[in-house]
Amino acid sequence: MDCVPEVEVFNVTESVVESVLDEVLREEKICTCRQCRLDVKALALNHLPPKYVVSEQGKAFEIYRLQGLAQSRVTVYQEILRAAQVVKQRPHHTRPQA
Repeated sequence: MDCVPEVEVFNVTESVVESVLDEVLREEKICTCRQCRLDVKALALNHLPPKYVVSEQGKAFEIYRLQGLAQSRVTVYQEILRAAQVVKQRPHHTRPQA
């Protein structure tokens, strides 16, 4: 049996969203509390296709590739913006906790 180093599944799309998230929230003057950031991130990720890799090489390559593709970055930006508008209209941090 081959000894394969321990690897983990990594969603590159999530990394790209994370790299753009603060820029969108700042530009659109959206609340940046932890709850709002997580809500925006989750909503955006639910509308973007995941891109999974299992190696550090694959991770580095796909992050570089996705961040370099103008259309990919625009799509990510648009989804974050859409999600941010939803969260701005109905933020969870102002609701009583159940």
